Amino acid sequence: MNQESFKSYVQKVYNPGSPYPSPSVGPLDNLPSSVSIDPSNPLKLVIKRKRDSLAEADNQEENPGSAKKSRRMNKEEMREMFQTFKSEFNNEYKEDMNKHNEKTLGEIKVLHNQLTATFLEDQAKVNSETANRIEELEFTTHQRFQALEARFQRLESEAANARRTSTSTADPSSSPTWKANLAKDVFEHEHGLIIHGLRCECSSEATKVASIKAFMKDKLKASDEIVSKIRIKDITRLGADNGVGKPPPILVKLGHPTDRNLLLPLSKNLKKDDGVTMDKNIPKMYQKKHKEFKRQAWKLSMIHNVQSQVIFEGCKLVLRYKKKDDGLTQYNYTIEREWVPQPEDLSLVVTSSRDPNKHDTPVLDTSEHSEANRTIIVTGVCDSVTNANVNQKLLSYFNEEDHQLIEEMKVKMKHTVILTCNNYEDCKTIVSKYKKKKFKDKDIFFHLYREMEDSTDN
Repeated sequence: MNQESFKSYVQKVYNPGSPYPSPSVGPLDNLPSSVSIDPSNPLKLVIKRKRDSLAEADNQEENPGSAKKSRRMNKEEMREMFQTFKSEFNNEYKEDMNKHNEKTLGEIKVLHNQLTATFLEDQAKVNSETANRIEELEFTTHQRFQALEARFQRLESEAANARRTSTSTADPSSSPTWKANLAKDVFEHEHGLIIHGLRCECSSEATKVASIKAFMKDKLKASDEIVSKIRIKDITRLGADNGVGKPPPILVKLGHPTDRNLLLPLSKNLKKDDGVTMDKNIPKMYQKKHKEFKRQAWKLSMIHNVQSQVIFEGCKLVLRYKKKDDGLTQYNYTIEREWVPQPEDLSLVVTSSRDPNKHDTPVLDTSEHSEANRTIIVTGVCDSVTNANVNQKLLSYFNEEDHQLIEEMKVKMKHTVILTCNNYEDCKTIVSKYKKKKFKDKDIFFHLYREMEDSTDN
């Protein structure tokens, strides 16, 4: 009996999964071309890989005679391929970098705006706190000076009452009047500053004020706010300034001691090379003792490493010191010395202009019959008149009968001649007769040395 083949069996068998139970075409006949059946062994399927099929097709197109031989790219093709890859990669890289940079720049701007806003907010807060603190200090200082002024007025009132009740034997140094006057003098001087080594333009009040305000800005480094607060009442140059050598000191009187207290701490900004210094205005009676106290304060600071001060408390000059503050630990001042002028110290204010190392100037003879009272000063004389020809030229100006009234003529300086007559009456005669007469078509003027009510001096 011949056994039926599997292929014929497959064609006849009923297929329950097919829409056609008895297909006319075998199911394995419709397999894709990549699948082949071995007729001798229907169960063995040969599947060709797609990559192999594609490579095989390319080889057949390149070299129909050799279906299995693979094709290699030449250098130009490879260069073109890599150039294409490079161009695409650069474009994509640039786009990505631009996007990344834009994103990063945006984040930086946001962060910068946040930091700026925070800084401005903190700065505004600090400025506000500083301004409030300054206002509090100014208000406190102003209150203290108001209290001091009220105390001066009270002391003056007490002094007036004490004068009415005091006896002639009372000690003047303990008198309320004496102390009140001293305190008042100190308070008035606390309105002033002395500037040394500054050459100030003093042609007018406006130029003086402008020079001092320029000094505050340029030398003291004062802010515009401080300069605008300062009230300058008067500026006085303490001496003549000929523009050569060191200029004289300048006294600047301010509107209130608080104005001076705003400027004094800024003296640390003055450069030593400029030779400009600034001091308090000290009453003359206190100047010598103040200098001693300042020197002692310097010694205390050097030897004992303490903070020292020389201040006024009413009429008292006080030298005090304290240990330097250490963080939160702060110290009070201790009074080292204090001093109040006595009435006999008034002699300190009086200064004598006589130098014992120099000779005394002889006293001038200004008596009624002195030679000076017999002289006439003649001005406006021609340049051609000299000591050699004064008698010849000037005598021709006077009438011959008046020559006997003149004792001597001499040129004092250019355009000026001194006439000496026999007496004062002769001087008056000369002046009266010739005061309106021209000399060589030029007006000359006569001046009597002796000034009298009946003088005819021109």
